[in-house]
Amino acid sequence: MNILALETSSQHCSVALQYTSAKPVENTINIATRLDATALSHSRSLLSLIDEVLQEANLSLAELDAITVARGPGSFTGLRIGIAVAQGLAFGNQLPVLPVSSLAAVAYNAFFYWANQSASQQSDSRQAVLATMDARMGEIYCGWYDLRGELPVLFGKEYVIKPALLSQVGMPSLQQANEYSAHIVNDDIDVSLSLNAAIAGQGLHYHAEFPSSLSQLPIEPEVLPDAAALLPLATRDLKQGLGIDPEMLTPVYLRDNVTY
Repeated sequence: MNILALETSSQHCSVALQYTSAKPVENTINIATRLDATALSHSRSLLSLIDEVLQEANLSLAELDAITVARGPGSFTGLRIGIAVAQGLAFGNQLPVLPVSSLAAVAYNAFFYWANQSASQQSDSRQAVLATMDARMGEIYCGWYDLRGELPVLFGKEYVIKPALLSQVGMPSLQQANEYSAHIVNDDIDVSLSLNAAIAGQGLHYHAEFPSSLSQLPIEPEVLPDAAALLPLATRDLKQGLGIDPEMLTPVYLRDNVTY
């Protein structure tokens, strides 16, 4: 599948292109990536980054199967830029759009990091992650993601919340040992049935303000969402027929007042 990914919800602007090549091996899956780490320069760099990955793959927009874009939460301005570009390109080339949560991309990058750590250090893999992003105004975006499958799956819902109130988002727990189905609990957590969980993302800037119930969890790198992390999630959604028409694409802010 040829899928173009746009990530503009954080301070970095990134583009990734998943494409199939007949050389050197038939049906080899390749990924071309570009990143502009200049703070909030998305409007200046996004289109040029798209051109660069298409040129590297020797593809035109008409040869794509879909476009995926980070739908938020994140920078209000960045989200509007990414979604507007995704809509324009998809509409002009009659392509489906696959919106992916920015927090899901954080969860995927944390999942990928831990998978590599487990392989190299023979350490236990994480079963759940509280993916976080800095929401500014003293708040964080966050959501619990199940990491026991091939790709992260959201537990419950995503939040924008003060770090000191994070206990309100609960923790994922099993109802019985070795049970695949898990649920979110807020109080009286049975540690023996809790998933092996950790916290990742830029919400860790506020770790000193976390409630004790969560501050004791392992913390991992302050990972950001990026376009490459959208691709496996979008591929799964495209296979499940979850692509939407570009005019249906809307950002997910989680809050109403603009921050940045």
